[in-house]
Amino acid sequence: MLDRFGAGGEAQWELVMAASVIATVPLILLFLAAQRYFIEGANPQRR
Repeated sequence: MLDRFGAGGEAQWELVMAASVIATVPLILLFLAAQRYFIEGANPQRR
C-alpha cells in the first residue's frame, strides 16, 4: 500500500506519515477506551 505514495521512485514522506497517523490513531483510541477491560482481565478479583 505504501508504494502508492511514491512519486518516480522517491517516497512522499508527508503522505506516508499522514497515512501512518490515520491508521494508528483509531487503534490508540480503541485501546484507551477498552483499557479498563484489559486491566480487569489481567487482574481478576476473586471473591
